[in-house]
Amino acid sequence: MEHFAVSKSGVSFQDMSNGVHLNLTEAIDRKVNPRLQILKQKMISMGYTEYDIEWTIQNNILRVTVKPER
Repeated sequence: MEHFAVSKSGVSFQDMSNGVHLNLTEAIDRKVNPRLQILKQKMISMGYTEYDIEWTIQNNILRVTVKPER
């Protein structure tokens, strides 16, 4: 996995008419992606290259779990 970027078409939503998808896309691009790039750099510097990422939302908090790739 080389990039943490989430493509705009890679996220699906039930209701596309209310603009929520635009807000989520913008939040991912501006807030989440830079932090994930920093995490990626730290993982590579520690020698971790084979891993999976699991996204979870709990109590309105986005949690990213990094696990060894199987």
